[in-house]
This record gives sequence, C-alpha cells and structure tokens, in this order.
Amino acid sequence: MTTDVSAANAEQTTDAESSSTAAVEPVMSAATAGNYRIQVGAFRDKNTAVSTWTNLSNQYPSVFGGYDAITEPANLGVEQGTWYRLQVVSFESKAQAAVFCDRYKLAQQGAACFPVLAP
Repeated sequence: MTTDVSAANAEQTTDAESSSTAAVEPVMSAATAGNYRIQVGAFRDKNTAVSTWTNLSNQYPSVFGGYDAITEPANLGVEQGTWYRLQVVSFESKAQAAVFCDRYKLAQQGAACFPVLAP
C-alpha cells in the first residue's frame, strides 16, 4: 500500500496532539496517475520519508514544486525488514522521469535518484 506524502503531512499537522495510531489512507489523484515515478530515497521508517519529502520540496521548490510524492513500503525480508521508498509521482514516460531526475541532480550535487515503473 502506498501513502500520499502530502496527505501524510496534513495528517501529522492536524492530528499532532492526537495519539491516534490510525494509518493514513492512500490518496491517489489524477496528479499521481503517471506511468513512471522517480525514487529519491528509501528509509527505515515512514516518518523519515515524509520529513525528507517536506525538506526536499521546501529546499528545491524549482525542482519539486507542483509534484506529489508517495511512500511505498518494501518488505526486504526478515533480516532487513520494511523500508519506505520515497517516490515522486506523475511522469508519463521514462524519458520524462529521467529529465526530472537530471534536474534534481543538478540542483543538489551528489543527489541520487532513478526512474521506476509505477505498479
């Protein structure tokens, strides 16, 4: 199950005082309906992935402005456990995704990212 990071941020902000443990439901809109995504990181916990998206979109608005991201859990087995893939969504082609990734790498020297096919 994937989680829209923007929705997760809103959930954390509005329910900061609440001790609710309800999972954030995925929110998929037309803006997240592309065939490709860009993976910009993988994290041991979902909160780190969400805060990383917040930091990236605030630090590089010319790159990430107007885009949404999701966290996608990946179970890597007993030894490694679940990791959360942070992916920018809504690219119609692998070429479009690669151009976006190149823009990110130019903005943040040493950044790592790569296109992935949406499930």
